[in-house]
Amino acid sequence: MNTAIQPGYKQTEVGVIPEDWHTVPLGQVVTFQRGYDLPHRLRKNGDVPLVSSAGVTDRHCTAMAQPPGVVTGRYGTIGEIFFINEPFWPLNTTLYVRDFHGNDERFIYYLLKPFDFASFSGKSGVPGVNRNDLHAEMVSLPINITEQTAIASALSDMDALLDGLDRLITKKRNLKQAAMQQLLTGKTRLAGFEGEWEVRRLGDLLTICHGKSQKDVETIDGAYPILATGGQIGTASRALYDQPSVLIGRKGTINQPQYMDTPFWTVDTLFYSILKNNRHYL
Repeated sequence: MNTAIQPGYKQTEVGVIPEDWHTVPLGQVVTFQRGYDLPHRLRKNGDVPLVSSAGVTDRHCTAMAQPPGVVTGRYGTIGEIFFINEPFWPLNTTLYVRDFHGNDERFIYYLLKPFDFASFSGKSGVPGVNRNDLHAEMVSLPINITEQTAIASALSDMDALLDGLDRLITKKRNLKQAAMQQLLTGKTRLAGFEGEWEVRRLGDLLTICHGKSQKDVETIDGAYPILATGGQIGTASRALYDQPSVLIGRKGTINQPQYMDTPFWTVDTLFYSILKNNRHYL
């Protein structure tokens, strides 16, 4: 069944877009250029960022491109997009935008971010991302540069907000880690608590048990989570253990303990613990 197109929009080969946008080959929007080789022996101290497929990886004294720059990987790390605000040297593992053809540079950065660059790797029988294949890809964008700039500004504001939230989360996580180190070593005591701590072997407090294969209990509509080192991988028809427990990776992801206070099943790559005395130790 056909879906009616809303007024002010039109159908194109890449989907429904506003009537005052256009659909053109990417090569009419930007021109990509291969980066430049710079062996380590020729690099000199400086402030110019050297941009590889993984981002800024070194500095040099000379720039080969002027800002603003949009860079992506040609070999190595493929799919990352970098916006560069200063003179830079794009290395030969990259493609960079040499000509924006009058389009808003920041808008182009956001336009390219959803691209599946990996799908272009080796497309022409040559390893790596070929700029000619990219140039042939059809894209839709506003004709009006003012709208491009407005879209880029809105997305930049969202990025700034998310970056601020990430920094706040990191700060809170560091504060929690510091508090844990103080409280769990007795260096800081909570109000109302005093007296000596005692040293005990971990084995005096709990028993470490192996998980088991889920082959005989796994089912689509099981009531109990099947847990591996990376988290839940399915559901089980019955539980392996039904008391509060700390789960510890035996193989794979071994540095991310999990806590469960509901019945569960663990696979053989994940230990579970049985507390011998006070459950509050968990």
